[in-house]
Formats: sequence, C-alpha cells, structure tokens
Amino acid sequence: MRVFLTAIEAEFGTLSRSLGHTLGSAGHTVVCLDRDPAFAVALTERAEVIATTDLVVCVVGDRCGPFPGDRQVAALGDVAYQYNYRADTGQRETSFLHWDLLLACQRGLPAIIVMPDAACPRDRRNPERGDRQTDQRAFRRWLAELDLPVVKGATVEALAVGLLEQL
Repeated sequence: MRVFLTAIEAEFGTLSRSLGHTLGSAGHTVVCLDRDPAFAVALTERAEVIATTDLVVCVVGDRCGPFPGDRQVAALGDVAYQYNYRADTGQRETSFLHWDLLLACQRGLPAIIVMPDAACPRDRRNPERGDRQTDQRAFRRWLAELDLPVVKGATVEALAVGLLEQL
C-alpha cells in the first residue's frame, strides 16, 4: 500500500519518522513531503502526490503549521471539502496539514488520524501565535465530527501499534 504521511515536522518529526519506518517495515511505501521546513511543495503538487496514494495518515498535534498562499489555493480550483471545513469551523484559511486531509477526502481516499495525547513527546512545543492555535483547535474539533479512524496514545510505540492495527 502507498501511504501519504503528513505531520508538522517541528512538533512531531521524530514521531513521523518512526511511523514511516514502522509502515515501511510492514511492507508499505511511505511518501512524506513535509521534511522541508519551508513546505516548498506547492499545493497542486501535494494534490497530485496524494492522488497517487492508497491512504493518507495525518499526525495531528497542537500546531497547524504553515498556510499556502492564495495563489496556491486558487490553482487547485473548487474543493468542496474546503468549503465545508470553512463553513463548519468558521476558519478563513486552511494549513498545508489540513489541506492534506481535505484533499484525501475530496478524492475519496481513506484516512487515519494519529492524535498523540499531551504526554507524547514532542520535538518542540507550540510557539505559534494565538490565532494559529485557535485554527488548530477548530480543526481538532472538526475531526471529532468526521467518521475517520483515530489512533490515540502517549508513546511513539503505542501510536505505531495502533496505526498498524487500523490497516
């Protein structure tokens, strides 16, 4: 299975690499675009890569990460899930991490949410502005309303086992 794995590298880079290794060891091909902290991969290219995968795994923590510019969003055209997300949450913008899940949903791809709890080690704590933290809290509330599998845990090992159990 070809798996698109997305996470905020500054917060969960270590966890993301561990999950990628676990998936790879289980025979899956793992695609990660977020190793570049500048998120140099354009939104349209992300959509093309996601379209070639069988599953999207989103690691969702306290950070929402960077947001694409208006030109990148416009280049995608209409994405119904983005309109739904904005209407449901009241958010005006959508981060790259959020887009990854919205694009998977738009294409009908299965997705698994990995949601480490507060005790799970983070590479760095959240330095994002208050409005960005509000964006991420809205995203987490929205996720709770979706019918997607969610893996929760306090350790990298528990999250890796939970993820494999969902496959």
